[in-house]
Parts: sequence; C-alpha cells; structure tokens
Amino acid sequence: MSCLTTGDKIQIAEFRLRVHKKTLIATHESDLMLKSIDLAIDDLEGQLKKYKNKMRAFEHKKITDKE
Repeated sequence: MSCLTTGDKIQIAEFRLRVHKKTLIATHESDLMLKSIDLAIDDLEGQLKKYKNKMRAFEHKKITDKE
C-alpha cells in the first residue's frame, strides 16, 4: 500500500496485490485518506472477485474437458 499526500491536500491510496502471475492495482484519490483507502479497497475487492470467478470458470472448464 502506498499513501501519498500532494501539496493541495489530495490524499492518494494505492494497493498492489500479486496473485499468481498477475498484479491487481487499485488507486484512488480524495480529500480524506480514509476515504481514499476505502475506495481503493472496494475497487481491489471487485478486481479480486472477478479474477477468482475467472479462475474458477477456467478450472471448471479444464475438469469438464477431461471427462
């Protein structure tokens, strides 16, 4: 997680999550740091759910193709 403060009081939160061979990145900026963090976490959760569903579908397809 990176937290940056710019001169005009914009708070930036950035999260990078490495999953297997893919990196999920969520960055948000607002006037409050906690708000930036919450928004970035929400975005990262959405990306992670999408990735997990994609991997589950891929695994399911591999299993059904073998039968």
